Amino acid sequence: MANNTGSQTTQNWTPIDLGDTEADSVVASLGQLEQQMPFLIGLKRDERQRLARIGDRTRAFVDKALAIALDNPGQVPRSVDLVQLQAQDDTLGNLEAIRCKMERVLEKITDTEDQLDNDVYGIARTV
Repeated sequence: MANNTGSQTTQNWTPIDLGDTEADSVVASLGQLEQQMPFLIGLKRDERQRLARIGDRTRAFVDKALAIALDNPGQVPRSVDLVQLQAQDDTLGNLEAIRCKMERVLEKITDTEDQLDNDVYGIARTV
C-alpha cells in the first residue's frame, strides 16, 4: 500500500492476517513442543549467572575429553557414567539445533512485528 502524502515514507505493505484461531493453534503447538521435552527447566537469574557455559574453546575441550574417556574407560573414575555422559552430550547437541531453529523463527516473528508496528503506526499517522 503506497502512501500518497509525500511527507510520509512510501510503504510496500502486504496485509498479514493471523487470526485468533491460527494464533491459538500456534500457541497449542508450542505447548505440545514443551510437553515433548519435560526435562526442560527454568532457572532464576542468579542461578543462570553461576553456571559454566560451553563456548567454542570449551566445546572442543569437552569433545576431546569425552573421546579420550570413551577410548580409555579404565582410566575414568567409577563415579562417571560414560553412557550417561555421552547421552547428555548428545542431548546438548540436539537442544542446540532446536534452539537455533527457534531463534531463527523468533527473529522472523520479531522482524514481522517490527514491520507491522511501522506500517500500522505510519497508516495511523496518515489517518
